[in-house]
Amino acid sequence: MTSIPTTSDLTELGANIAEHGFADHETRVTQIVTLARKAGCDQPSLDELENCDAPRPVRERALSSLTSRWYRIHDELTQAHDHWGRSFSQLLETWNDHQDLRRSDASLAERWASHQAVDAARRDVIRHPSPLAG
Repeated sequence: MTSIPTTSDLTELGANIAEHGFADHETRVTQIVTLARKAGCDQPSLDELENCDAPRPVRERALSSLTSRWYRIHDELTQAHDHWGRSFSQLLETWNDHQDLRRSDASLAERWASHQAVDAARRDVIRHPSPLAG
């Protein structure tokens, strides 16, 4: 998944499922359930939606329930992804500065401090992964 689906995307998915069933949409449903869980959503309807053996009306109601709450989930996912993007940009900037410093006549203390800054930036990226990451 390369982007966070909108409420409109979920509504469209629901309409397609209502018309054609879940068979062609299982992968997308699984991706959406995974994203919802990454956003901290733990409503029981996620289990129902993900359960391929559940009756179609039960799964459709679960998708409807998730869609009605998606605006909040979407905001949380967007904030998490934006934080990751800022952290990753900071890591790249810190890394480039560190490489420039290594090629200069900087003191060992300056290079060590730069190395520590790169480690801190790397830890921030790892601690706050993008919800779009596998």
